[in-house]
Amino acid sequence: MRAQVVTAVSRRADGGLPFHDLRDSYVSWLITSGVTVLDVQRVMDASGRR
Repeated sequence: MRAQVVTAVSRRADGGLPFHDLRDSYVSWLITSGVTVLDVQRVMDASGRR
C-alpha cells in the first residue's frame, strides 16, 4: 500500500519529490509504526554520516 501511495504521489508531483519530503515521510512512517523517537534519531543520524 505505501509503495503505491509513494508511486502515485511521485508521478503527480511537479518536478518530483524533494529529498527532505521523502525523508520526513519516512520518519513519520517509522514513528506511526511504533519505532521510538530515540531509535528514529539513531537511524537518521547514521544515514547522514554514511
